[in-house]
Amino acid sequence: MPRQKLDRASLHARVDPKTSEALKQIAYKLGYIYDGEGSTGQLLDAIASGQHMLIPRYLYLKMVDVFKEMSNNIKCGENISSHTNPNQKEIE
Repeated sequence: MPRQKLDRASLHARVDPKTSEALKQIAYKLGYIYDGEGSTGQLLDAIASGQHMLIPRYLYLKMVDVFKEMSNNIKCGENISSHTNPNQKEIE
């Protein structure tokens, strides 16, 4: 029985020589694998469908800083209800 043909379009783009391998590595890490290597087509489909989002590096780094600060401000065992709801008054 022959392999089922998928409804696919071809995409040809001129990119930096390292880009192709980098995209294959990203695809592989995310689990998009075909024939033992990263499937860039599946990765691009996931980005186009909104399953994965691309964000600028500066926003990613800003988010990392915010999460680190939040993590540093939370102390185990403390009543942090006033931190989660600024309108709630602390009970003494």
